[in-house]
Amino acid sequence: QISSLKLLEYLDAKENLFWSTIPDTITSLENMYHLNLAQNYLHGNLPLNMSNLKSLEIFDLGGNAGLNGSLPSSLYELSQLQQLDLHGNMLSGSISDEIGQLSALTLLSLFDNRFSGTLPSTLGLCVYLEYLYIHNTNIGGTVPDDVCSLTTKSLSYTEDYWAFSSD
Repeated sequence: QISSLKLLEYLDAKENLFWSTIPDTITSLENMYHLNLAQNYLHGNLPLNMSNLKSLEIFDLGGNAGLNGSLPSSLYELSQLQQLDLHGNMLSGSISDEIGQLSALTLLSLFDNRFSGTLPSTLGLCVYLEYLYIHNTNIGGTVPDDVCSLTTKSLSYTEDYWAFSSD
């Protein structure tokens, strides 16, 4: 049982051919600061009670293709989170205004998902954001001014859906 590893801080299990859902018990690992389960065959929803992962700085679930549903609101409570990589899944719903609570973010990778709506202006509160990847989603509208004022080094978007706000 992974939940018995209470002192676990770093787990990199990418490319291991895991075929399962993400166990809810993973959220009991309060000391975890690095969790990489990318490029496996994970499916289902993200655990609802993510807020227990208070120390999490790097969270990578990219390239699993079977993760679906919307982002749980508890994800936005991870104030230490610096890198959030959820690309290449079937995640859907809109990106909540609560994303601004992730003020330590340096990388946000959401491309190749089914997200919809617009990019919240509160993303501009993520003042350390350097890399933003949102292409191949159904996110549309204009990039909010608050996001445009960030010192982002790399922005990837679908030109058909995005226009930079110039006011």
